[in-house]
Amino acid sequence: MLLAPSSLSAEQDGPSVFTQVGGLRLGSDEGTIGHTASFGGGIAVPIHRRLITELDVLTGEVEKWRSDDDLYRTRRTTVLGNLLYRWRIQRAQVFAGGGLGGQFVRSTYIEKYEGGESWREIGEQEIRPGVFEFKYRDARPVLFAPKAGFVVYPWGRLGVRAEVFMVSWHMGIRLGISYRLK
Repeated sequence: MLLAPSSLSAEQDGPSVFTQVGGLRLGSDEGTIGHTASFGGGIAVPIHRRLITELDVLTGEVEKWRSDDDLYRTRRTTVLGNLLYRWRIQRAQVFAGGGLGGQFVRSTYIEKYEGGESWREIGEQEIRPGVFEFKYRDARPVLFAPKAGFVVYPWGRLGVRAEVFMVSWHMGIRLGISYRLK
């Protein structure tokens, strides 16, 4: 019933906004950082009957306590411009493609060190005797970000969206809602 035959009108071809939640595996060139929830959203604008441009934002944070004096916390926020190829099947769209963008990193390290002052780096603060905190911020280019998924519109303009994606070393799956603006 949800995918009852209907013609695809211009109304179904307008821009849409979406919001999503999902699971994210943060990674680096050294392996897995951790698993976390991801949150995000964006806007998709058709530029041709088979092509969509999309602005997509997603974020996730991992926190690892190894002891009271050993913490690693990192938040990765990614902004992507995607070009997606789509296949339309009645009230559904399947899409695949990828994009480029940037990733903003905010990390905090707390570590115990008993070796003296020579170990300290610029920006570190001693928060307890022998325990140091270092805050790190960075902006990085994202040159590899494929994704694939689908959107089903069972309720007119309101749809359900699902996708799998990869952003550099990070991988995830997201579910959400999509709303067609016209």
